Amino acid sequence: MTVFAACLAFGSVGLVGCGEEEEEDVHGEDHDPESPSCAEIMDLCHSADEGEGPAHDCHEVAHADVEADCAPEKEACLEICAPM
Repeated sequence: MTVFAACLAFGSVGLVGCGEEEEEDVHGEDHDPESPSCAEIMDLCHSADEGEGPAHDCHEVAHADVEADCAPEKEACLEICAPM
């Protein structure tokens, strides 16, 4: 049974869990960067990433988990991804 079929079979309660599972499959990577700046960006930008755009770009930078790349972007990314 595919994940989609399983989600349909188990109804709306199952969709919550299936949505989370699908999200992990799409990214295929760990969401806990070890770099301090990347971890801060990930904390805000993972949930703010809705596809193309600045929040997505910040999320991608954080996935790389390279402090030298995240540190200069951190302030702008935190501002971009901060909840309104």
